[in-house]
Amino acid sequence: METIQNELLTVEVSAMGAELQSIKDSDGREYLWQAGEKWPRRSPILFPIVCSVNNDTYRVDGKEYHLPRHGFARDTEFKLIAQGPDRVTYALHESEETLKVYPYCFNLAVTYKLEGNKVHVIWHVENTDKRDIHFQIGGHPAFLAPGCKEDEPLKGVIVFDNKEQMQNLKSYIDGSHELTEIEAETKDGMNLSDEEEVDDEDVTGNEQGQGAQAQGTAVRQKKGEGKTPVLDNFSTDLTQAALLGKLDPVVGREKEIQRVTEILCRRKKNNPILIGEPGVGKSAIVEGLAQRIALKHTSPVLFNKRLVSLDMTAIVAGTKYRGQFEEMLKALIRELET
Repeated sequence: METIQNELLTVEVSAMGAELQSIKDSDGREYLWQAGEKWPRRSPILFPIVCSVNNDTYRVDGKEYHLPRHGFARDTEFKLIAQGPDRVTYALHESEETLKVYPYCFNLAVTYKLEGNKVHVIWHVENTDKRDIHFQIGGHPAFLAPGCKEDEPLKGVIVFDNKEQMQNLKSYIDGSHELTEIEAETKDGMNLSDEEEVDDEDVTGNEQGQGAQAQGTAVRQKKGEGKTPVLDNFSTDLTQAALLGKLDPVVGREKEIQRVTEILCRRKKNNPILIGEPGVGKSAIVEGLAQRIALKHTSPVLFNKRLVSLDMTAIVAGTKYRGQFEEMLKALIRELET
């Protein structure tokens, strides 16, 4: 169980399903439903499906799979990737068990971040398969109304940021178990077209409590198809790897990481160089910095910056004639400048 807090909220999250367990204000009042007889959960994450398919059965490439209602993420142990005073990140990827019911490779990262009296929930889905994957992701939080006693009429209102008319929703109360798709605001990024690549901007949830849902096809982007094709082909994005939990935690290098951060934030002479024998931890310092950038635990100057590891061996191996190496480096510099 991990705890994050600020001056207004204290939030507890469990690695099981990366599920919220508690949301308390500064006076200790609980706002999250505390699993009971009426409903045994608190705020499960629904992935890779919301609701269910017919008879919980579907086919992919002619093979039959049985996927339980609301998917498997809510009942699966996530890995704790990073934690700060006001945010925490968990990750889940495919395993032998998930491949039995969902034949796709994926990375799912879930981040909870406090901002004032709001809890931001960020879902990041990465397609690591060799083909397009299909999925849905949703939140199913339940809340308490502090001060209200059982069997008393509920006083108050629920305010949705999404201004869609409520009659567009199909209630489950009538037993039909149907859901009418609602187009969310573009900035909320809750609905994805079949052609969009899924990243942290595409599947970023709103404040917890909207019962948000996203669905679509995660198209695997090939190296060299982005805005920096040369750089993408000959490098590894460490900040992306950090966000998806692919980097190991770094211990005992806080001073070195802080020093590198200070140098990078200078207006002049801002090129740090790490010198040392093999195995002393130079790469660990860089990876630690990448994790801080991914979690925004650095100066705002480094927010939304990418830290990439350039594979010089691959660049040299990809040149055949005199001058090609220099042209490749110039292309890299041009992409970095733009």
